[in-house]
Amino acid sequence: MLTAEQQCLLDRAQYTWNRRREAKAAGMPFGEESVTETILLDLKLSYPGEIWIVPFNKRQEGKIGADWEWCFASEGEQSFLPMLVQAKVLNDQEQSYDHIARTVGNTGIRQIDRLLDTAESRGVPAAYAFYNYLADTGRLTHSCQSLAPSDSQSEPWGISIAEAQRVKNALPDQTFDTIVQFSMPLHCLLCSQGRAELPEGGSPAVICMSMSRTSKHIADDAWRPRKERPNYYNSVKELMSDNVEIDSKFDYRAAIREKLAASNPGIDGIVILRDGRRRAKLE
Repeated sequence: MLTAEQQCLLDRAQYTWNRRREAKAAGMPFGEESVTETILLDLKLSYPGEIWIVPFNKRQEGKIGADWEWCFASEGEQSFLPMLVQAKVLNDQEQSYDHIARTVGNTGIRQIDRLLDTAESRGVPAAYAFYNYLADTGRLTHSCQSLAPSDSQSEPWGISIAEAQRVKNALPDQTFDTIVQFSMPLHCLLCSQGRAELPEGGSPAVICMSMSRTSKHIADDAWRPRKERPNYYNSVKELMSDNVEIDSKFDYRAAIREKLAASNPGIDGIVILRDGRRRAKLE
Protein backbone atom coordinates (compact mmCIF):
# COMPACT_ATOMS: atom_id res chain seq x y z
CA MET A 1 0.00 0.00 0.00
CA LEU A 2 1.09 3.56 -0.72
CA THR A 3 0.70 6.87 1.03
CA ALA A 4 -1.35 9.48 -0.80
CA GLU A 5 1.88 11.33 -1.61
CA GLN A 6 3.44 8.17 -3.04
CA GLN A 7 0.37 7.47 -5.14
CA CYS A 8 0.51 10.96 -6.58
CA LEU A 9 4.17 10.51 -7.59
CA LEU A 10 3.40 7.06 -8.99
CA ASP A 11 0.60 8.50 -11.12
CA ARG A 12 3.02 11.04 -12.59
CA ALA A 13 5.55 8.32 -13.40
CA GLN A 14 2.95 6.08 -15.04
CA TYR A 15 1.74 8.99 -17.13
CA THR A 16 5.29 9.78 -18.23
CA TRP A 17 5.98 6.13 -19.21
CA ASN A 18 2.82 5.92 -21.31
CA ARG A 19 3.20 9.37 -22.82
CA ARG A 20 6.80 8.68 -23.81
CA ARG A 21 5.63 5.44 -25.43
CA GLU A 22 2.90 7.26 -27.34
CA ALA A 23 5.24 10.07 -28.40
CA LYS A 24 7.78 7.60 -29.71
CA ALA A 25 5.13 5.68 -31.66
CA ALA A 26 3.87 8.94 -33.17
CA GLY A 27 7.37 10.18 -34.01
CA MET A 28 6.82 13.25 -31.84
CA PRO A 29 9.16 14.81 -29.26
CA PHE A 30 8.36 14.75 -25.56
CA GLY A 31 11.59 15.97 -24.00
CA GLU A 32 12.89 17.12 -20.64
CA GLU A 33 11.28 20.52 -20.46
CA SER A 34 7.91 19.37 -21.77
CA VAL A 35 7.77 16.45 -19.33
CA THR A 36 8.93 18.62 -16.43
CA GLU A 37 6.31 21.29 -17.11
CA THR A 38 3.57 18.65 -17.41
CA ILE A 39 4.62 16.98 -14.15
CA LEU A 40 4.68 20.28 -12.27
CA LEU A 41 1.23 21.23 -13.55
CA ASP A 42 -0.20 17.84 -12.59
CA LEU A 43 1.41 17.99 -9.14
CA LYS A 44 -0.02 21.45 -8.62
CA LEU A 45 -3.48 20.12 -9.36
CA SER A 46 -3.30 16.82 -7.50
CA TYR A 47 -0.67 16.71 -4.73
CA PRO A 48 -2.44 15.61 -1.52
CA GLY A 49 -0.52 17.97 0.75
CA GLU A 50 0.36 21.61 0.13
CA ILE A 51 2.48 22.48 -2.89
CA TRP A 52 3.96 25.79 -3.96
CA ILE A 53 5.73 26.13 -7.32
CA VAL A 54 7.65 29.23 -8.35
CA PRO A 55 9.31 29.21 -11.81
CA PHE A 56 11.97 31.85 -12.43
CA ASN A 57 11.95 31.59 -16.25
CA LYS A 58 15.71 31.92 -16.48
CA ARG A 59 16.66 29.36 -19.12
CA GLN A 60 20.38 29.44 -19.75
CA GLU A 61 21.75 29.12 -23.28
CA GLY A 62 22.96 25.62 -24.13
CA LYS A 63 21.10 24.03 -21.25
CA ILE A 64 19.23 20.74 -21.61
CA GLY A 65 17.00 19.72 -18.73
CA ALA A 66 16.04 21.87 -15.81
CA ASP A 67 17.62 22.52 -12.45
CA TRP A 68 14.88 22.94 -9.89
CA GLU A 69 15.24 22.96 -6.14
CA TRP A 70 12.65 20.72 -4.53
CA CYS A 71 11.99 21.00 -0.82
CA PHE A 72 9.98 18.36 1.02
CA ALA A 73 8.54 19.48 4.37
CA SER A 74 6.77 17.63 7.14
CA GLU A 75 3.16 18.50 7.92
CA GLY A 76 4.05 20.64 10.93
CA GLU A 77 7.01 22.23 9.09
CA GLN A 78 9.44 20.93 11.68
CA SER A 79 11.54 18.96 9.22
CA PHE A 80 12.80 19.89 5.75
CA LEU A 81 14.78 18.20 3.01
CA PRO A 82 15.71 20.35 -0.01
CA MET A 83 17.43 18.86 -3.05
CA LEU A 84 18.56 20.05 -6.47
CA VAL A 85 17.02 18.01 -9.29
CA GLN A 86 18.00 17.89 -12.93
CA ALA A 87 16.00 16.07 -15.61
CA LYS A 88 17.24 13.77 -18.38
CA VAL A 89 15.25 11.74 -20.88
CA LEU A 90 16.14 8.28 -22.17
CA ASN A 91 16.98 8.51 -25.85
CA ASP A 92 14.74 7.09 -28.55
CA GLN A 93 17.00 4.06 -28.93
CA GLU A 94 16.23 3.30 -25.25
CA GLN A 95 19.91 2.87 -24.55
CA SER A 96 21.36 5.93 -22.81
CA TYR A 97 20.80 9.33 -21.28
CA ASP A 98 22.57 11.52 -23.78
CA HIS A 99 24.23 14.77 -22.79
CA ILE A 100 24.78 14.10 -19.08
CA ALA A 101 28.43 14.99 -19.59
CA ARG A 102 27.89 17.65 -22.23
CA THR A 103 29.47 21.04 -21.73
CA VAL A 104 27.38 24.15 -21.18
CA GLY A 105 27.60 26.51 -24.13
CA ASN A 106 31.20 27.61 -24.68
CA THR A 107 32.13 27.46 -21.02
CA GLY A 108 33.93 24.12 -21.16
CA ILE A 109 32.09 23.18 -17.95
CA ARG A 110 30.26 19.88 -17.94
CA GLN A 111 26.59 20.14 -17.09
CA ILE A 112 26.85 17.49 -14.37
CA ASP A 113 29.74 19.38 -12.74
CA ARG A 114 27.68 22.55 -12.75
CA LEU A 115 24.79 20.66 -11.16
CA LEU A 116 26.99 19.34 -8.37
CA ASP A 117 28.76 22.67 -7.89
CA THR A 118 25.42 24.48 -7.65
CA ALA A 119 24.16 21.91 -5.15
CA GLU A 120 27.31 22.30 -3.06
CA SER A 121 27.06 26.08 -3.09
CA ARG A 122 23.45 25.82 -1.93
CA GLY A 123 24.28 23.22 0.70
CA VAL A 124 21.85 20.61 -0.64
CA PRO A 125 22.17 17.14 -2.20
CA ALA A 126 21.67 16.68 -5.94
CA ALA A 127 19.70 14.08 -7.86
CA TYR A 128 18.75 13.24 -11.43
CA ALA A 129 15.16 12.63 -12.50
CA PHE A 130 15.18 10.33 -15.51
CA TYR A 131 12.20 10.13 -17.87
CA ASN A 132 11.88 6.64 -19.31
CA TYR A 133 10.08 4.25 -21.59
CA LEU A 134 11.46 0.81 -22.60
CA ALA A 135 9.85 -1.70 -24.90
CA ASP A 136 12.00 -4.42 -23.29
CA THR A 137 10.78 -4.33 -19.70
CA GLY A 138 13.04 -7.27 -18.83
CA ARG A 139 15.81 -4.72 -18.42
CA LEU A 140 14.05 -3.44 -15.28
CA THR A 141 15.64 -5.54 -12.58
CA HIS A 142 14.02 -3.89 -9.54
CA SER A 143 10.52 -4.39 -8.18
CA CYS A 144 8.42 -2.52 -5.63
CA GLN A 145 7.01 -4.65 -2.84
CA SER A 146 4.55 -1.91 -1.87
CA LEU A 147 2.60 -2.38 -5.09
CA ALA A 148 -0.12 -5.00 -5.41
CA PRO A 149 0.84 -8.18 -7.32
CA SER A 150 -1.50 -7.17 -10.11
CA ASP A 151 0.11 -3.76 -10.56
CA SER A 152 2.55 -3.07 -13.38
CA GLN A 153 6.17 -3.00 -12.26
CA SER A 154 7.33 -1.24 -15.43
CA GLU A 155 5.21 1.91 -15.63
CA PRO A 156 6.51 3.23 -12.26
CA TRP A 157 9.89 3.55 -13.99
CA GLY A 158 8.46 6.35 -16.13
CA ILE A 159 10.35 8.61 -13.73
CA SER A 160 13.35 7.28 -11.86
CA ILE A 161 15.67 8.98 -9.38
CA ALA A 162 19.43 8.62 -8.93
CA GLU A 163 21.90 10.43 -6.71
CA ALA A 164 23.93 12.79 -8.92
CA GLN A 165 27.37 11.89 -7.57
CA ARG A 166 26.79 8.25 -8.43
CA VAL A 167 25.80 9.27 -11.96
CA LYS A 168 29.06 11.22 -12.24
CA ASN A 169 31.06 8.31 -10.88
CA ALA A 170 29.66 6.08 -13.66
CA LEU A 171 30.84 8.38 -16.48
CA PRO A 172 31.68 8.05 -19.29
CA ASP A 173 29.01 5.35 -19.11
CA GLN A 174 25.61 6.99 -19.60
CA THR A 175 23.66 3.85 -20.40
CA PHE A 176 20.33 2.98 -18.88
CA ASP A 177 21.50 -0.53 -17.97
CA THR A 178 24.26 0.92 -15.77
CA ILE A 179 22.38 3.81 -14.19
CA VAL A 180 19.29 1.72 -13.41
CA GLN A 181 21.42 -0.30 -10.97
CA PHE A 182 21.53 2.64 -8.56
CA SER A 183 18.20 4.26 -9.45
CA MET A 184 14.72 3.92 -7.99
CA PRO A 185 11.20 4.69 -9.26
CA LEU A 186 10.07 8.14 -8.20
CA HIS A 187 7.42 6.92 -5.75
CA CYS A 188 10.09 4.86 -3.94
CA LEU A 189 11.63 8.14 -2.83
CA LEU A 190 8.74 8.29 -0.35
CA CYS A 191 8.76 4.56 0.45
CA SER A 192 6.52 3.72 3.41
CA GLN A 193 7.52 0.04 3.26
CA GLY A 194 3.96 -0.81 2.33
CA ARG A 195 2.38 0.73 5.45
CA ALA A 196 0.74 3.69 3.70
CA GLU A 197 1.76 5.89 6.63
CA LEU A 198 4.22 8.71 7.06
CA PRO A 199 6.63 8.59 10.00
CA GLU A 200 7.04 11.25 12.68
CA GLY A 201 9.52 13.17 10.54
CA GLY A 202 7.28 13.03 7.49
CA SER A 203 8.56 12.91 3.92
CA PRO A 204 12.04 14.26 4.80
CA ALA A 205 12.66 11.31 7.12
CA VAL A 206 11.39 8.82 4.54
CA ILE A 207 13.56 10.29 1.76
CA CYS A 208 16.63 10.08 3.99
CA MET A 209 15.97 6.38 4.56
CA SER A 210 15.25 5.71 0.88
CA MET A 211 18.40 7.44 -0.38
CA SER A 212 20.59 5.77 2.22
CA ARG A 213 19.55 2.39 0.83
CA THR A 214 20.76 3.24 -2.68
CA SER A 215 23.61 5.64 -1.89
CA LYS A 216 25.51 4.18 1.04
CA HIS A 217 28.73 5.89 -0.03
CA ILE A 218 27.25 9.35 0.62
CA ALA A 219 28.32 11.26 3.71
CA ASP A 220 25.97 10.53 6.59
CA ASP A 221 24.48 14.00 6.64
CA ALA A 222 23.99 14.49 2.88
CA TRP A 223 20.32 13.50 2.90
CA ARG A 224 19.62 14.17 6.55
CA PRO A 225 16.48 16.24 7.22
CA ARG A 226 17.07 19.76 8.52
CA LYS A 227 15.26 21.68 11.22
CA GLU A 228 16.02 25.01 9.56
CA ARG A 229 13.78 26.25 6.79
CA PRO A 230 15.53 27.05 3.51
CA ASN A 231 16.05 30.78 3.09
CA TYR A 232 13.39 30.96 0.38
CA TYR A 233 10.70 28.99 2.22
CA ASN A 234 8.69 31.80 3.83
CA SER A 235 8.98 34.02 0.76
CA VAL A 236 7.62 31.28 -1.51
CA LYS A 237 4.67 30.73 0.82
CA GLU A 238 4.05 34.47 0.96
CA LEU A 239 4.22 34.77 -2.82
CA MET A 240 1.68 31.99 -3.27
CA SER A 241 -0.63 33.18 -0.52
CA ASP A 242 -4.12 34.43 -1.33
CA ASN A 243 -3.93 36.98 1.49
CA VAL A 244 -2.91 39.86 -0.75
CA GLU A 245 -4.94 42.97 -1.43
CA ILE A 246 -6.41 42.89 -4.93
CA ASP A 247 -5.30 46.39 -5.90
CA SER A 248 -1.66 45.68 -5.00
CA LYS A 249 -1.54 42.02 -5.91
CA PHE A 250 0.46 42.25 -9.13
CA ASP A 251 3.19 44.60 -7.92
CA TYR A 252 3.50 42.82 -4.59
CA ARG A 253 3.89 39.40 -6.13
CA ALA A 254 6.26 40.66 -8.81
CA ALA A 255 8.53 42.19 -6.19
CA ILE A 256 8.69 38.95 -4.18
CA ARG A 257 9.32 36.85 -7.30
CA GLU A 258 12.09 39.19 -8.44
CA LYS A 259 13.74 39.02 -5.03
CA LEU A 260 13.47 35.23 -4.95
CA ALA A 261 15.03 34.90 -8.41
CA ALA A 262 17.87 37.26 -7.53
CA SER A 263 18.68 35.47 -4.29
CA ASN A 264 18.55 31.99 -5.87
CA PRO A 265 20.86 32.12 -8.91
CA GLY A 266 21.62 29.07 -11.00
CA ILE A 267 18.22 27.35 -10.76
CA ASP A 268 15.03 27.45 -12.82
CA GLY A 269 12.63 27.55 -9.91
CA ILE A 270 11.54 26.19 -6.55
CA VAL A 271 9.03 23.48 -5.64
CA ILE A 272 7.90 23.07 -2.02
CA LEU A 273 5.88 19.97 -1.10
CA ARG A 274 4.46 19.90 2.42
CA ASP A 275 2.95 16.67 3.71
CA GLY A 276 -0.74 16.20 4.22
CA ARG A 277 -2.10 14.89 7.48
CA ARG A 278 0.14 12.25 9.09
CA ARG A 279 -1.78 9.21 10.30
CA ALA A 280 0.69 7.16 12.32
CA LYS A 281 4.31 6.78 13.42
CA LEU A 282 6.70 4.48 11.59
CA GLU A 283 8.31 2.16 14.12
